[in-house]
Amino acid sequence: MQVDYVRVYKLPLFSNGDFESGTIYPWTTWGGGSSVVSTDARTGSRCIRETGGETSIEQYLTGLTPNTTYRFGGYAKVSTAGQSVSIGVKNFGGTAVNATIGTTSYSNASVTFTTGANNTSATVYFYKPLSGTVDGDDFYLEKL
Repeated sequence: MQVDYVRVYKLPLFSNGDFESGTIYPWTTWGGGSSVVSTDARTGSRCIRETGGETSIEQYLTGLTPNTTYRFGGYAKVSTAGQSVSIGVKNFGGTAVNATIGTTSYSNASVTFTTGANNTSATVYFYKPLSGTVDGDDFYLEKL
């Protein structure tokens, strides 16, 4: 076998935090209803909306560096005072972390986490524990 040309691409660790693609992928969903909508975006023209009962979207990240600190965050708002939504990270080799937003206008929340000595993956999530409607937008991951 002979090879005369090789191109290597480094894929992003985290993607589609703004939902401008119009799809949820590569996030996965469970529970009530999660959909990308063209109203109430914080920036751009789209955001994620969670409706119904308990609902979550999650994104599995690979390619993280062991023993390294990262920040995951985003913006969210609830439709009615008294509701809440959480942004968090789990399965990174440490105790799961989350931050809660309960405002009716977009607010930022973020969490920091440090991967374990042998961990190169994590799961980030946006979770609505109760009924109602919440919107999320502009999620991000940064290496600190």
